[in-house]
Amino acid sequence: MDELIHVFSPVTVKSLTVRNRIVCPPMNFNYGSEEGFVTERGIAFYRNVAEGGTGLVQVGACAISPDSLVTTNQIRGDDDKYIEGLSRLFRAIKQAGAIASVQLVHPGKLIHSPKPKPQVGPFPPGPILPIQPRDWNREELSRVKNAFARAALRVKQAGADMITIHGAHHYLLNELMSPYFNERSDEYGGGLSNRVKFPIEVITEVRKTVGTDFPIVFRISGSDFLEGGLTLNDIKMIVPFLINAGIDVIDVSAAGRVTYGSTEDRTFPSKKWGPACNVFLATGIKEISSVPVICVGNIWSLEQAEDILANNKADMVAMGRALIADPALVRKAKKGDIESIMECKHCNKCLYFLHGQPSMSCPLNSNL
Repeated sequence: MDELIHVFSPVTVKSLTVRNRIVCPPMNFNYGSEEGFVTERGIAFYRNVAEGGTGLVQVGACAISPDSLVTTNQIRGDDDKYIEGLSRLFRAIKQAGAIASVQLVHPGKLIHSPKPKPQVGPFPPGPILPIQPRDWNREELSRVKNAFARAALRVKQAGADMITIHGAHHYLLNELMSPYFNERSDEYGGGLSNRVKFPIEVITEVRKTVGTDFPIVFRISGSDFLEGGLTLNDIKMIVPFLINAGIDVIDVSAAGRVTYGSTEDRTFPSKKWGPACNVFLATGIKEISSVPVICVGNIWSLEQAEDILANNKADMVAMGRALIADPALVRKAKKGDIESIMECKHCNKCLYFLHGQPSMSCPLNSNL
């Protein structure tokens, strides 16, 4: 379609050319096996999104260590035994013409362990989160840093085109950067330059492990949306540190698990927030960023994406729930088959963890 000229223009990240500006954001569907292996159900979803025309497909929430599990059936990358399944997943995405990325995560305080044990978190107890953690010592943080790097190497060996480091949504790296959570008194606490130190160490170790030519995305919350937390202005000061450490793309989300499921949730914003409600965060970061910036949050149509791109508010546009409802959204629009697009109804049934369901589903998509 001629009116979607910006949507369908390619974008370059290092040596990679992404065929268009639409991104499937990283989401944890709980589609893995109980042991953390990739399943045919997971492969089918991502294959459909890639065949549906999306440019960059980010596989969500790959655990980097046994203590970084968020859900019961999360995919894992903390052992070589997972490489074969990940390889089949990435191959399915790439054969359909999309770029394959995978998000590497450590949730910090939010840990689901296969075996009950004392919860370990990075800071003293937070004011809202129910988990009562203890400080992590330097040895434990070093273990996490190395786990990020080892998992990054495994997914590269499995055929991923790039990786995404999860530094958003009040997960571990976000917690360390945010004064709302971080009350440490050592070199990782205090002022901003100290609080960003561990994320920089993770990026540096990952970059050393995967090499200089392999693209790395960093997902960040453009604001904590918490009193005493990180603001957009804080994030605009943090991003240059991340880029200097070796980041190639900044993926801007918002808020995190403190407000999951509430009316104030900005990570999975409800319809009440209106269309493209978090894009202003990406736009603010784009003002100071020397690398491409991805936006996300209540972007319901390719027409909205086109407006964002045409007005230079972001370089790429992530559409999560819209692609869950209709993985072929991009292909249909390019063919001019607009009337057959299944538009997201904003019921948020896909947020299975808020509804007591075992995994992601959508009333509009019977293939899930």
